[in-house]
Amino acid sequence: MDPEDWVTHVSLQGRVVEFVDDPDLAEIDRIARHYTGQPYGVRDRKRVSAWIEIERWHAWGRLMNA
Repeated sequence: MDPEDWVTHVSLQGRVVEFVDDPDLAEIDRIARHYTGQPYGVRDRKRVSAWIEIERWHAWGRLMNA
């Protein structure tokens, strides 16, 4: 969702094609910094990233014509 325009939305549907360990929390930190400006707060749990193959998507709001 677009924080500047809450009616803008993009949904992705697909299937997971790979799980990747994130032992140093680099991926979750990257996402957390994007949204909060800070590294992810929970440091005592293992994390994995999931790569997906997008099968379909839809959008509404400003992103419909993207």
